Amino acid sequence: VCVRHTSAATGETQTVTTLTVGDVSSSFTSATGLVFTGRADEINTNFGSNGFASATGVSQALDVQILGDGRIVAASGIPGFDNAFAITMYTAAGALDTNFGTGGKTIVQIGSGNDIAAAVIPLPSGKFMLVGWSLLNNSSQIALVRINANGSVDTTFDTDGILLFDLHPAVNTQRTEVVTDAVLLADGSILAVGYVATTSTGDQFFAVKFSQDGVADTTFGGGDTQFSDGVASTGGSVATGAVAVQSTGKFVVTGITGSVVRFNADGTLDTAFGSNGTRTIPLGGRQLLDALVTTGDKIMVFGQASISGQFRALVARLNADGTLDTTFSGDGVFTLDSVANAALVSGEVLADGDIVGLGLGLGPDGTNQLLYLRLNSDGTLDSSFGPGGQGFLFRGPVNGNAIVGRSTALRSDGGVMVGGTFGSNQALFVFGGGSGPVADTTPDAFSFAAQTGVEPMATITSGSATISGIDAPAPVTVSGGSYSIGCGTAFINTAGSISSGQSICVQHTATIAFGATTTTTLTIGSVVGTFTSTTRAGNSTPNDFQFTDATGVPVSSTVMSNAVVISGNEV
Repeated sequence: VCVRHTSAATGETQTVTTLTVGDVSSSFTSATGLVFTGRADEINTNFGSNGFASATGVSQALDVQILGDGRIVAASGIPGFDNAFAITMYTAAGALDTNFGTGGKTIVQIGSGNDIAAAVIPLPSGKFMLVGWSLLNNSSQIALVRINANGSVDTTFDTDGILLFDLHPAVNTQRTEVVTDAVLLADGSILAVGYVATTSTGDQFFAVKFSQDGVADTTFGGGDTQFSDGVASTGGSVATGAVAVQSTGKFVVTGITGSVVRFNADGTLDTAFGSNGTRTIPLGGRQLLDALVTTGDKIMVFGQASISGQFRALVARLNADGTLDTTFSGDGVFTLDSVANAALVSGEVLADGDIVGLGLGLGPDGTNQLLYLRLNSDGTLDSSFGPGGQGFLFRGPVNGNAIVGRSTALRSDGGVMVGGTFGSNQALFVFGGGSGPVADTTPDAFSFAAQTGVEPMATITSGSATISGIDAPAPVTVSGGSYSIGCGTAFINTAGSISSGQSICVQHTATIAFGATTTTTLTIGSVVGTFTSTTRAGNSTPNDFQFTDATGVPVSSTVMSNAVVISGNEV
């Protein structure tokens, strides 16, 4: 016996059919998957596999960047204790880019303990800089790893591809130097920010400026006694969360104590900002975990605040001079008071001026879930977003896999790329957007070497061609022969598809004629390659033959020789 039913007309909805035979019953359940209708509050199922791109063996994506060709690069550690730097490359369509590293990933072991890559910076050269920290001998240091465009470690960088930098090796050697963020500056240098946790002086903020070759700028900063030359610091007890750079070259950092601090481009404290260089958000229990600069050099910060004993998601906007922007949410600060136990870890300003924030909060079922909200440019909740127009949503597990978001990036189609985890794997997914960046299915030119002197009617197989230059499976058609992906024994002449890095061969039957050419045309995407074989020239020289002489024949008679059979010639 079988049962059947029509699945639900909405996404992520169960349909149950119960069959009872006698006193025994059994139920059959089907559940629909994610459905994307183009809304900004839906996961885009045009990306990855049913909305998710994932990678095993690497931990949550702490930073994601979208490259000019649409590919996405993520920085992370590895599962367990994050004891290695990891960089993962995905195609624009959401598949691992197997032309990068090993199967799309590169893992770099640095120290004997925790190694965490907090940021990935695409460099103008096409290389990548991973910026984070590494634990060595009970004391952690800033760590930079440079990666070639193909995913290999760049051993021309500090001899082994890895640079370790101690803020002040002579002071308080057993301390924790934690990098929380890094950016590429307009002059091409790299600004890394973080904090030093010590038992004697508390948490000390730092910012260090490196060249792309890993040389620290010793003229940068104020030379605080806690640090070596080339380090900017507030001189106070502040643990930092994120950094953002204004158009003037000045940069702001957010503090886990709710402060926003601005520095001049040379690393000295900008005392004209806020109160002596610092603006503190006027709420209790503040933690500011992300920052960005928007139109007019205004500063957006994202995090959490404690209100009536509960942590609430927070978004604030400051004017360029550090004063709270009272055109935003009335007083410059928005809090999502209807969600408890909440925090925002990343945010973006969209092309239309709206703001999105990503984090976590206590969901309707009483468990912590991914929280995603959208505000109008004036700091009010967007009533066209989320269930019932509430302006935010919770994103619970999909197919039993919990979703965690840690980082965001804007796609060219308006979608918001999220980096985090899906179940136990690193994952990327997209809220909103369209069909996504157009997949590149036009490969680099390929060719097959012609073969000559082949036997007529023989089965002729080309050499292999390895396909490159595509980031999604490309269609394959053939005329005048057949093809095999992987160049195995099975050749087909029907339409198929091929992915980057796969090899392909073609095959045909040579013509029966001598000195004649047979052509097979293979089309991949819009690129055409041909394979020809030419049969050998036919042999026109026969084997030796001989007539038997005739004797005693009549005079003036017609005399005919014996017949001989001509053999050995082909034409």
